[in-house]
Formats: sequence, structure tokens, C-alpha cells
Amino acid sequence: NSTLSGNSARRGGGISNYGIASMVTVSNSTVSGNSATYVGGGIYAGSAATVTVSNSTLSGNSAGISGGGVLNNGVLRVQNSTLSGNSANNNGGGILNSGTLTVSNSTLSGNSANGGGGGIYNVFSGRVTVQNSTLSGNSANRGGGIYRGDRPSTISNSIIANSSSGGACEGSFTNLGHNLIEDPDLAQYYDKLWDITRGPIFSPKRLVEVVRMNLGAYQHWVDAYAGRTPPETTPGECIEAIRAMARPV
Repeated sequence: NSTLSGNSARRGGGISNYGIASMVTVSNSTVSGNSATYVGGGIYAGSAATVTVSNSTLSGNSAGISGGGVLNNGVLRVQNSTLSGNSANNNGGGILNSGTLTVSNSTLSGNSANGGGGGIYNVFSGRVTVQNSTLSGNSANRGGGIYRGDRPSTISNSIIANSSSGGACEGSFTNLGHNLIEDPDLAQYYDKLWDITRGPIFSPKRLVEVVRMNLGAYQHWVDAYAGRTPPETTPGECIEAIRAMARPV
């Protein structure tokens, strides 16, 4: 039930937690407008630290390097919370994770990074689980919504959408189902798929769209997204998951 606002530090502008086996819980609170010249604009969690953010808001925090909202090297749990409008000059506008991160029943929106991972950037041996959450309107050069580093990430019952730059996600993900991973170009493509698969079977509009789809008239929307994908990506890459998914009605 607290507000931490307008603070600054080299590491962890609002909160810095890096003691051995140290635990911090942010509950029903606001961490906003803080800055770090190095990492962790809102919160910094060291490798031996555990941080829980519950029913709270982290907004408008910034980092000179990475982790505009949070930089986590330890264990970070984000529950029923909102991270919005945070920014980083390098990676991880909302969160940069190299530890263990679980995001559940939460929203990451409007976060930005000049490098990778507007919403979430996962690096080194970090592990990320996103459940029942929304990542929307985040932006970065790569992985506007989420950027996966060296370890697979797990996404379930979540929406990753409307990234203004960098695409919805980049990297290999374990898809546990019931996700909507959407890109501005692909949104138009899925609208056409909806007409084909859900529209009246003998309607003139549907028949026209079937012909156009078969002739590749809309392939450029998929290619535009794929063009933002580095050539070394694997079959588990985000674009492959998108191509295989049906947009919810």
C-alpha cells in the first residue's frame, strides 16, 4: 500500500534487492517515474533475490541500459499487476530477465526498448512463463512483445498483440495453447482467414477471398512479419506458431 516515485539510482531506481536470500514483496503499490542510469529503472533483483509484485503498477520507469521496469537476475513473480510505459535504452523495456520469471494475470503495455524485448527480454539461462496475461502495444527493434534468448519460454492463455515495432515475439516458445499472438500485418491476414473459414459457405465474398488466398494475394502480410525474423531462427520460432494458429472468433 505504498507509492515509490521520482527516485533515481545507478541500479534499481525505485527498489534494489540484491542481498543473499533476500525477499521483497510489492503489494497494492505503485512504482512510477523512477530511473536507473544502469539497470532496473523501477526494480532491480540480484541473483540471490526473490521479488514478488502483486496487485501493483509499475509505470513510467526508465533504465539507461536495460530493464526499464524491472531487471531480474533472481526470482521474479508478477501477479495481477500492470507494467506500462516503462523504457530502456538497450533491452527489456518492461522486464529484462536472466533468472526465473513468472507473469500471471497481468498486463504489460506500452513499454519500449531500443534493442530487444519491448515487453520482456529473456537472456542467458533465464526462464520465462507467461500465463493468463496480455502483452500489448509494446515496441522494440526485435521482439516488440517478447524476445526469447537462450532458453525456451512458455506461454499459455495469453495475448501478445499490437506491437508497433519489432513484431509480436522473436525466439522459440513452448505454446501451451489458447494464445493469440498477433502482429499488425498478420491481423489483416487473419481477417481474411476468418471470412474464409467462418463466413457463409456460399457467399460471394467468401468465394472471392478463397480465390485470392489461393493465388497468394495476401501472402505479403505474412512475409512482412517473417522478414523481421532473423534467418537463423528454428521451426519453433514465433512466426511458425502464428502460421499454425487460428484467430479466435
